[in-house]
Amino acid sequence: MIPPKFEKSAAFFNGLAGVQIEKRFGYIDKQGQTAVRPYFAGGTVFSDGYAAVETPSCCGGKWIYLDRRGLMIPDLFFIRAKPFSEGLAAVRNKGWGYINTQGKYVIKPQFEVANNFSHGLASAAYRAGHNQAGKFGFIDRTGSWVIKQAFERAGTFSEGLARIRINELWGYINPVGKIVIAPQFENADEYNEGLAAVKVKNKWGYINSAGQVVVEPNLDRVYTFQNSLALVRIGNQLQYIDKKGNSVWQFED
Repeated sequence: MIPPKFEKSAAFFNGLAGVQIEKRFGYIDKQGQTAVRPYFAGGTVFSDGYAAVETPSCCGGKWIYLDRRGLMIPDLFFIRAKPFSEGLAAVRNKGWGYINTQGKYVIKPQFEVANNFSHGLASAAYRAGHNQAGKFGFIDRTGSWVIKQAFERAGTFSEGLARIRINELWGYINPVGKIVIAPQFENADEYNEGLAAVKVKNKWGYINSAGQVVVEPNLDRVYTFQNSLALVRIGNQLQYIDKKGNSVWQFED
């Protein structure tokens, strides 16, 4: 559909995909036409009408926000910036905070780590010097703690569950903070299409939302399910599997 002509390419999101040409990052539409010319050092997906992009080092290497026409939100420059989610974006200067799509701070910079909002919640951890520094919990859109800071790591809610780590093992909680799948995995990913990738004894498999194994952990690398298929690697072989773990088709060597 779009010939291989890019040094790097990302997935389509909100109708646009990030691509790299001559070490510059820009965006194309689904016809392969340039939507935002390649100029930047890097960027995020488009969400809520905007994408965060990194300006080249010759221009200060700051992160800014562009709309789908390639026009920037004026007077917003950050050391790091993440895509918008549910109308808010995590941005960092001295610490991480959250802005709205008008560029106004809704939650002041105060965090060492701040993740995207989902289900009205975002996982975050305070900066060094705070008595809860390094511990992850979940905040609401006002910045108030809704799920207490009790985790070594925490991800983003997806399909009603968020991954958390306790004693170096990963499990899942629901939006009220109750552990619904006990920490037992070496690593874990977010849910998509009812399944999540988990790591057991250095191999990956997939579980359902009840924590039951549906694809045995015998995979070396995994990606999330999209359109009922997931890209996986076994040894050096890349292939797509269905939700029962059956190989649908393989890439030629």
